[in-house]
Amino acid sequence: FEILEQAGIEKKYLNRQIRAKLPTWARVVELYGDHPIIVGLDRCQDFNPQPDKSLAFFGIAGFFNSGTNLLAELLIQNCQITERMDKFGEAQKGMRWQVPWGKHTPVKFREGHVTTTDKDV
Repeated sequence: FEILEQAGIEKKYLNRQIRAKLPTWARVVELYGDHPIIVGLDRCQDFNPQPDKSLAFFGIAGFFNSGTNLLAELLIQNCQITERMDKFGEAQKGMRWQVPWGKHTPVKFREGHVTTTDKDV
């Protein structure tokens, strides 16, 4: 019940049938690991040489139900690219709700597909 306890759900609210269907913590760790895995950290240097930071932005992409909405909101509310704001104004923080090819669209489509709201990016 470690995950549920961390989420603030008490055992008393879960009947026996529901508890029997829940995976054990060991099974969760076996399936997903015991820590988040961030793919691409070893390639940061490939993206750092952006000569004009005012043109940079961050966008979110990922599988359904993987926390993309939360991550997008956290970035939008807490992060900014000051060089972009200096050039385009306070509203242009450089944090986007999704990448131009779509938040849940496979990355292999990034060169040939754009969402309607991002067709000019």
